[in-house]
Amino acid sequence: MKRKNVLLNGMLVILLLSITACGQPEPAFSASSPEEPQLSDKEEDDSPAITLEMLDKAPTIEAVTYSGMWEDGMIVLLAKDEEAGVSVYSIDVGGNYVLRVGDEIYVLEDELGGPQYYGTEFSMVDLDDDGEDEFALIVCRGSGTGFLRMEISVYEKENGQYKRYTPDYSVFVEIVSDWFKEKHPDIDNFGFEDYYSTEIKGDHITVTFSPGFINEENAYPEYDPAYNVMADIEYSKDGSFYLTDIRPVDNNLSYEDIIDAARDMLSGKSNKAIIGENITLSLEFGGINRDYQELGYAITDINNDGVDELIFGVNPVAGNPGWKGYVYDIYTTVDGQVIQLADGAARYHWFICKDNMVAYEISSDGFSIGWEYWTVSKDGYMSLKETVIKQQILDENGKSKNLWLHSDKLSYEYHDSYELFDTITEEKAQEIRDKYEYVYPEFIAF
Repeated sequence: MKRKNVLLNGMLVILLLSITACGQPEPAFSASSPEEPQLSDKEEDDSPAITLEMLDKAPTIEAVTYSGMWEDGMIVLLAKDEEAGVSVYSIDVGGNYVLRVGDEIYVLEDELGGPQYYGTEFSMVDLDDDGEDEFALIVCRGSGTGFLRMEISVYEKENGQYKRYTPDYSVFVEIVSDWFKEKHPDIDNFGFEDYYSTEIKGDHITVTFSPGFINEENAYPEYDPAYNVMADIEYSKDGSFYLTDIRPVDNNLSYEDIIDAARDMLSGKSNKAIIGENITLSLEFGGINRDYQELGYAITDINNDGVDELIFGVNPVAGNPGWKGYVYDIYTTVDGQVIQLADGAARYHWFICKDNMVAYEISSDGFSIGWEYWTVSKDGYMSLKETVIKQQILDENGKSKNLWLHSDKLSYEYHDSYELFDTITEEKAQEIRDKYEYVYPEFIAF
């Protein structure tokens, strides 16, 4: 049987093998959740009246993203495999998925989550070696500041119906956390639950987990690439999923590979924002507003260690001269491997500073603004030096007032627990911020 698959976005997944007394590998854990079968719109009376003509006229996700127009009831094409004759659509931003196989239409109760420009990955491939292709769909379940979850569902067609099976990622997180703790017993307060991504690779599935933690009262980046973990996910004939072969992440990417991937995404040639084993592109590459920024790249040594970093950032445009020196992604090379030091977007961006420092300016809501200052070490790590936060709260009379907060241990992530920070004056906050001198690289436009 000829296998066909489409990879339009995602990352990797993990499987843990134990050895039986006979010496044969055996899955140590499975997690699955079969869903009720979904029928084609020809068989399900209450499904939307979707026609082939409507699907043929559906705009692409790239067109909708760039225009910013996704109206109620609109059907949008997310991904397509011309050779296999398979397409995937979404009804509304958070509506049901629609699967088209040839001239057959199926409505799937699986909803688009998170920024739609992360794309959708699907595959028509035999995952369980039963001689029949399964439909595998990877969906962004949510994303935001320090948060990304790309999860898989596998659909088995039985008697004209599609039955959905999904793994329990919370159990996978527990397994990976236990494995990580065995490898790093000196690290406390880490977690893998907020950032993981799944990818279909040929006829198997992989997943990558990125941890965030605080160790010895020092904050580390939310997803420190030095501690990324990947594994395989095995899908069995009974609809169960097994996590096996947990291992540290490795990749063979070059800076040129990452630049090419970014250029392809900006041009619309690709919507794959996650490349390699542990490299992501900023959300800005999928939803860029060209009226206020011009994306570009620079290769420069930001911490004076003799190793050039690759940075993606913004050149100001005529109508928006204030966007100067914004940095969205920072990559470096450690032991011959490219790793990602930082990623960001319009509301959480970086600046290069003098004295081997970077600044992180972030606002996750309309009530707070944070300024973090990080030291970039020569071994590819970043450590937090201090954080300043402007936090809006209500006083005892219900009126809004600003608190100015400071910590040399906690990042902006903990801004809602402002009692953990030192309260300072606005003048002191400005004095701290003024210590850091920004550097504004000129980026080569894509």
